[in-house]
Amino acid sequence: MADGVDARLEEALREVAACLAPGRRAYLERMYGGGLARYAERLRRCGFAGLGHVLDAGCGFGQWSLALAGLNRQVSAVDSAGERLMATTRFAAAQGVGNLAIQRAEMHDLPFTAETFDAVFCYQVLQYLPWREALAEFARVLKPGGLIYLNASGIGWFKHLWYNRHNEGPGEDPTLAAAQVLTLAIHQFENEVLTA
Repeated sequence: MADGVDARLEEALREVAACLAPGRRAYLERMYGGGLARYAERLRRCGFAGLGHVLDAGCGFGQWSLALAGLNRQVSAVDSAGERLMATTRFAAAQGVGNLAIQRAEMHDLPFTAETFDAVFCYQVLQYLPWREALAEFARVLKPGGLIYLNASGIGWFKHLWYNRHNEGPGEDPTLAAAQVLTLAIHQFENEVLTA
């Protein structure tokens, strides 16, 4: 790992990486290479510091969750993939993070009561979801006046993945991610526009 990753987290990263396919390992190394400071700085600039309860919707391998936990009173991290939740749990334990609750959930069916969160953070997940339902859930669990951060890649990124096979490696086919998003977009278009 690169500079900025403490020894406990680096050990946890090695343990988790050993259980992943080579492509996932490379992705994990990119996410944590250089440590968490760059994530914390970006969160501060977006106003995601000093908040009460924050939801990391689609937490992935937890780099944003850990940074959020260092800046806010309480964080709930959810994802639909057990592999990513296991990794996030292991990394949080290695860092001694006590204000981070991690659980499995679908973004369009969140297991929280209405108006639970002061902020919702959703990074690079929305394009993989039934987005209307997910946004409705984010609005439902967000307190009035709460803060929301959404980031998603557009068609250009998935076109790039398809044609240039960005980050391709053993066990990692970027065209599958592109096909998944494009198929979801076509189905949503058919359901919303063609049947209206």
